[in-house]
Amino acid sequence: MPKSSNPRRKQVLQEHHVTTLEKLRQLLSPLNDFEDALASEKRVTMSAVKPITEHIIGEILLIDGADLADTKAMKHGN
Repeated sequence: MPKSSNPRRKQVLQEHHVTTLEKLRQLLSPLNDFEDALASEKRVTMSAVKPITEHIIGEILLIDGADLADTKAMKHGN
């Protein structure tokens, strides 16, 4: 069986994979605080969700000139 068709073949992360994962972690890290805040509430109201949604859309997902192509694609949902 050729190596390329072996499903058990070990996959090695290349540098660009690691960079993409680091950028994804960086992009999602602000959501951790929101998750903690919402999880501590017995009842989550719209007054808690609306500002979080506005922050995500208005700040976290805005394209920054320093964003890599992969980060821009993640922010656009591509």
